[in-house]
Amino acid sequence: MRGYSVPRRWGWDCHGLPIETMAEKQLVCREKSEISSRIGVARFNDTCRDIVGNCNEAWREYIRQMGRWVDYDNSYKTMDRSYMESVLWVFKACHQKKLVYQGYRVTPYCTRCETSLSISDARESDSTRPRQDPSIVVRFRLDVDMMGKPAFILAWTTTPWTLPSNWPSQ
Repeated sequence: MRGYSVPRRWGWDCHGLPIETMAEKQLVCREKSEISSRIGVARFNDTCRDIVGNCNEAWREYIRQMGRWVDYDNSYKTMDRSYMESVLWVFKACHQKKLVYQGYRVTPYCTRCETSLSISDARESDSTRPRQDPSIVVRFRLDVDMMGKPAFILAWTTTPWTLPSNWPSQ
């Protein structure tokens, strides 16, 4: 809206406990210390990358079926070096502008994973609770005939409360 072009690029978050936990199971890792002592960090990281990579085609098909308009071929992943370097660059810029501060807060901690947990990992945000969002499909009759039969269009909305104010007056 201000003359800038923002590309619709597909991307996803690859860091975090779900991928690491899957890699640990796949590599039969019982303790974190085994990653450096028995498995090796490089092999562990490669396994994590493989797990993320195995989902690429499924995601591509899912996004296509949803009808989402994104550039999938030039997608980004948070595990890519260029992405991580851009995050570090932003953090450095914020630090130089004195926008970063040191403070203290209580952070949930997983003793098995030996790491702090994000809000979604700890389910504090209630983001993983199954829920039903309101949505509705409405059929609108068109003012055209299709081979002598009435034609309709279906519209799906997640804001059904807006329909009364947008309903065409008869």
